Amino acid sequence: MYRKNSMLEERPISPDSIQLLHAGMNHSVRLSASEKIASQQQLDYYYAVVKKQILQFQSYTTGLFPRYSTENNVGYVRDSLYCAMTCWALSRGYLRLNDDQGRYYELGQAAVKTMRGILLCWMRQSDKVENFKRVHSAVFALHSKFNLLTGEAVEGTENYGHLQIDVVALFILTLVQMITSGLEIIYTTDEVSFVQNIVFYIERAYRTPDFGMWEMGTRYNDGTPELHASSIGMVKAALEAINGCNLYGSKGTVGSVIYVDIDAHNRNRTTFETLLPRESNSKNVDASLIPTISFPCFAAHDESLHHRTFAKCIRKLKGKYGFKRFLRDGQFCVLENPNRQFYQSGETKLFQGVECQWPMFFVYMIIDGVYMGNQHQKQSYRIIIIFKLKVFITSVLILDLRSCCQAWARDFSYGAKRENLIHVSDIDPSYRHLPANQRPKVDNRHSVFQGSLTNPVLQIAFITESQKLQTMLSTYGITTQTLHQVEPVQIWSPGQMVKVFENLGKNVRLQLSGRPNRPLGALGTSKVYRVFGETVLCYPLLFDVQDFYLSSDAEVLIDDIKRDLKFIECRWQLAGRPTICLLLTEDLVCGEHFSKVLNLLVDLKSGLCNGIRVRVGRLQNLLSAGCLEHLDFAPQGYSVDFIPEPMREVKSMSDYSSLSDLSHCLMEAVTDKDFDVEPFKTQPTEEIIATLKNLPKAALYTQCRRVVRYCAALLRKVVDSLAPSITSILVRGKRLTVGVFGGEEVIIDSPVTPNVIEEELYRVCFPHDILACVLQQELIIVLGHFISVEPELFIGILKVRIGYLKILIKFLHVIIVVVLRWLIHALNLMMNFGNKEGNLSVYDLSPTDVKLLVRNLLSMKNFSQLTAMQQRQLNGSLNRVPPDFFEHMWRTLERTSDGIVVATHHLPQQPTLSDMTEYELNFALTIDELLSRIQIPEYRQIMVELISKAFGYYADDKKLTDRQDMTPFYELYPHLFGGSSTYLAKAVINDLLSIPTDSVDSKKQLSCDTNCRLS
Repeated sequence: MYRKNSMLEERPISPDSIQLLHAGMNHSVRLSASEKIASQQQLDYYYAVVKKQILQFQSYTTGLFPRYSTENNVGYVRDSLYCAMTCWALSRGYLRLNDDQGRYYELGQAAVKTMRGILLCWMRQSDKVENFKRVHSAVFALHSKFNLLTGEAVEGTENYGHLQIDVVALFILTLVQMITSGLEIIYTTDEVSFVQNIVFYIERAYRTPDFGMWEMGTRYNDGTPELHASSIGMVKAALEAINGCNLYGSKGTVGSVIYVDIDAHNRNRTTFETLLPRESNSKNVDASLIPTISFPCFAAHDESLHHRTFAKCIRKLKGKYGFKRFLRDGQFCVLENPNRQFYQSGETKLFQGVECQWPMFFVYMIIDGVYMGNQHQKQSYRIIIIFKLKVFITSVLILDLRSCCQAWARDFSYGAKRENLIHVSDIDPSYRHLPANQRPKVDNRHSVFQGSLTNPVLQIAFITESQKLQTMLSTYGITTQTLHQVEPVQIWSPGQMVKVFENLGKNVRLQLSGRPNRPLGALGTSKVYRVFGETVLCYPLLFDVQDFYLSSDAEVLIDDIKRDLKFIECRWQLAGRPTICLLLTEDLVCGEHFSKVLNLLVDLKSGLCNGIRVRVGRLQNLLSAGCLEHLDFAPQGYSVDFIPEPMREVKSMSDYSSLSDLSHCLMEAVTDKDFDVEPFKTQPTEEIIATLKNLPKAALYTQCRRVVRYCAALLRKVVDSLAPSITSILVRGKRLTVGVFGGEEVIIDSPVTPNVIEEELYRVCFPHDILACVLQQELIIVLGHFISVEPELFIGILKVRIGYLKILIKFLHVIIVVVLRWLIHALNLMMNFGNKEGNLSVYDLSPTDVKLLVRNLLSMKNFSQLTAMQQRQLNGSLNRVPPDFFEHMWRTLERTSDGIVVATHHLPQQPTLSDMTEYELNFALTIDELLSRIQIPEYRQIMVELISKAFGYYADDKKLTDRQDMTPFYELYPHLFGGSSTYLAKAVINDLLSIPTDSVDSKKQLSCDTNCRLS
């Protein structure tokens, strides 16, 4: 860090003391005798520096390091990791000389002591890890600082931001790098189990707000955590590094291998790439992204993302002496009050333009230039460091803590100096700096990330649940296998495999339960497993009817199958081909969508489906080329809570040889039942629940979608992919509200767990509209899908109000259906919000129709055929705003000293402008929240107070006597002569001109900069 201080004396640093890494490092260079002596002298010099300025501060008991040289009681995990990396890197330099005088081992063991010290401190908090796996709360976070001597938790840190996901991820990444280099850090199976559990701890980082690299949460430093791209990126890198890693190194056994949920890794990857180049909601750009996408994490190998992020950091944060951490950063600033932990409202405005600059990021840029082979970048920042940076020598004996160099900058400076002494692969033995597909192949029986393949071939096996169904499909040329014919391979449900994985990392002594009950995603079910001595393939969660009723809709299921195939093709990063089991059931094949199912099967059989290369064949023939995962943690005879049972072939209800016979057979089975409610009044609850579970099947064959949804709501069903869909929406800067129209709405502005969203949905919807509990889940899934594949549909929308969306779907459905049948009658039905019992109900629509209507609504398809009022109602309900709207609102707020009032809600000018910046997402969300106070959509689209004045002018022109009904004004098109924009402009201009002349200084003319009153 660099800042001027009157107590300090400036003195230039000698260029000889800041030699840096060069890209020309050669791993296999053969040194002459003189060169070897020179290298030995250089290493000895750095050894003396490290011993004096780093190792002397290492705790002799825990191995941790303090943050400042003057601290004696507190050891910080983050700083200790970087100190350990420095010692380890220097030891790698000694290893290359083959004459290290024992210093290679000494430095390596210093790093081992630090890593084991951190591990043992965390193992004392295994109860926090266990609780955090269920509830992602800061209360259960692993601590990031400990007592330097005892390793116990530091007292009085209740308000400290211990929840730093990036620290845990950095520990895991460093652990893998050191083990790969040959260090022995993990000793016992208890430690292996704990490391596996901290992998579970970080897997859900994509929906876990934390305090980030700077340990302060939001930019406002008010103790509020938020989602950070840097934390998620580090987790992504850590999961990639440790997947399939043996913690015992080359001496390990099958029981010391770490497993990673590939679907959790993909969600972190998707979220990370979506957030870039933005760091968080409050930090538009942050220097913490530099070590995330470069050394030591190398989390982004996409050249475009890498370049955009670096360019933004340089453009916004680079200074003469280093990088600012982020804009309006007050730490160590002369204006900061060191006696307060948190800032006051609006205080960050004081730090604008006087932020501290941190030279360590120049070193990061040099190291990045070395790894990327960018000579210009390396040389330019080297020159900056040599000629511009100064060291400061205090003129007093007692050092001010602020004047002490942080351990990070010091360590990285030393770590970057070992010119021609180490190779890039010495401090990155896992080759993280290379794309995964360019790294050396790992001979491992466990799945490891090998990089994305170019158009991989997807292997698909058609499995029918009965022999009769197989015979019927064969008449259409579709070759399938029954469950009996794929033996000895077993077909399991995803839930059964989850039960097996619950034993992963289980440890009774540490009271760790193992892997949480998290469903397997599309990538996880595309692997073939060896478990209990059997070969097992899981069918995708899409085919699990018990999950949610969406999988019962054949057309939705077909769309989801195509989507998952495309997703797997794009995201597959494991060795071997993905193997997918398409489970063909009688429920899926029969019915009105059989032709679409058949077309899908024919396309897959042809070898090309929607541009995706596929190979359809017998399952036994596909195994050799598939991705095989050995679950060695659960050998035969291992204690499990259930007996795994493969799927069994079902018996046909009757003979049939064609689709019509099958459909008739099933219809007969479900309709030949008496659904009289009287007998259920005296039956026990268990039997009623069983009936509710079976009733949807009968309702589906009679196309009664309302009954299906009603049963799902009574059973409090929640779709498994709900939380990831919400996260997909939030990370793109959007917000959600759930609740019924006209009732309580709950804003979802941060990622939530499935349990939380279930509780909120049923709390706010169930008392008013039971069916809304499940329909809103449908809508969230649809929105999550569209925002991932077609983000342009959400341009101008910051908040999606699900309760309004349900009304809009009904409105749009009325338009589409009624206009085609009786146009005149439609005029009485358009946008009748009060008509909840209309002839057409959203609950009677199929999920496919709901999805189609949502897309039409978001894409504004055929909006030109609607009246001006209808357009305003739709856009107002969607909270859609025009481009540059929020920038214009910022300019307006700058000129309104009393703020803005909307629907009696006041947005003050201060501290709004002091707390936020113009292009900050939080400002846009604040304005959107202000507008959402207006309940009626058309009022929201045209500001209430402006409309009142403009309508007055309109009424005068038209000589209207009834001024209560404003519908004629809403009917005006905005941009035509005499349209609504004309009267709005007239209202604003007249208001500005009505300012009394005596209120303005006579020597000054009224200008555009004069504060105006905006209501």
